[in-house]
Amino acid sequence: MAYVTAEVELSEFDLEDIADHLRANGYTVSETGQSKDELISELYELYRNNKPLDAQLRKLFYTTIGRIA
Repeated sequence: MAYVTAEVELSEFDLEDIADHLRANGYTVSETGQSKDELISELYELYRNNKPLDAQLRKLFYTTIGRIA
């Protein structure tokens, strides 16, 4: 895989356009107001009901360590 580094001014882009681009590339974009406790409760309920946890885990990783898994 090739990597490219570029400098851009984020203020030139609309936040919704950036969110749409991330979603189109398989990332989950969420509102910033969701707390870790809410995410953990959501994860627990999904786990308890044997449902997929991937999207909520990505949110938790991002809100906790600032990285998308």
